[in-house]
Amino acid sequence: MARKNLIEVSVDNQATETSSPMTAARPIAGFVPPAVRNTPIGGITKTLGNITQKFERAQDIEKQLAEGQTIIEIDPALVDSSFVSDRIGIDAVKLAQLGEQIKDHGQQVPILVRPHPDARGRYQVAYGHRRLAAVKVLGIKVRAVVRELSDDQLVVSQGQENNARTNLSYIERALFAVRLEDRSFSRETIMAALGIDKAALSKMVSVVRQVPI
Repeated sequence: MARKNLIEVSVDNQATETSSPMTAARPIAGFVPPAVRNTPIGGITKTLGNITQKFERAQDIEKQLAEGQTIIEIDPALVDSSFVSDRIGIDAVKLAQLGEQIKDHGQQVPILVRPHPDARGRYQVAYGHRRLAAVKVLGIKVRAVVRELSDDQLVVSQGQENNARTNLSYIERALFAVRLEDRSFSRETIMAALGIDKAALSKMVSVVRQVPI
């Protein structure tokens, strides 16, 4: 009997708590219901918040670009060649083959560019001249990493990438060395760009200086 009374009391208490208007209206400590605003001030605050978010995203993108971690798409018409050529010319057949590969599979490897030092809003290639030429023919944007580079850094990147990816002839490499020397680059920079030692560089320069090309 006592057990039955306990159950009845428990049920009665639940019913009382559920139906009590005081309990339903009781505020939760520390909780402030959000106010619904349609005032001009509320709209301005929201707009300022969006602008701040966009600015922060832009800063983050610029930081990534400065570190060379982001690949972006650029109109190839805005990209200029390096200030020093490392090849005699681009083979038309190989260029067409490269264009077909990019057309079928996309540009898998981005080119490296820097903001043009003398033309605001333009870029200058460190490496990827053949890929740039191919996408120009295709009429599409070029995928590129944008990085701040000094002249020395640009020619070293240009030379090392070409050494790894293209079969430049001995004469082309020698001409590249002489062109860099004529622009007053140090022997250390030229050796780093070509991946050669002092003796090999001296021989290259001597060949070009002595033999008309």
